[in-house]
Amino acid sequence: LGLAACKAAPAGQKPTSDRHGVENCELGSASSGAQDECTSCDGNGQYADELGLAACKVAPAGKKPTSDRQGLEDCAAGTYSVGGANECSDCGSGETSDAGAAGCRTCATCGTGKYKISDCSLGSETQCSDCPKNTFTISGATDI
Repeated sequence: LGLAACKAAPAGQKPTSDRHGVENCELGSASSGAQDECTSCDGNGQYADELGLAACKVAPAGKKPTSDRQGLEDCAAGTYSVGGANECSDCGSGETSDAGAAGCRTCATCGTGKYKISDCSLGSETQCSDCPKNTFTISGATDI
């Protein structure tokens, strides 16, 4: 008893190699249906962390897809992503960020009565110390 018509593979699946059934799309790929193969999630910020997806997911802010496109990882400290990107962008001069940041922030300045020990750098804030006894500073001082 044969089928009157062949069926198209549903979304998230592809035909098996013998064409006797269907199988889920692998991690890192997706299918909108009626396709012989699942499509790799290799567009900007795309990934697939589940089997059988009908469409690739897009990385949210502060994250980027893993190199195998099967998951996500946080942007490293000193970098950021607004989402939908393959890589995280470096913060600019005078800026820093924590891991998983959606944007960078301006480095802090030392307040009144403190002086700068070191500038901010990737993932770390400006380091300040109290002025020694019998000295003072105004806000933003860079030395004693």
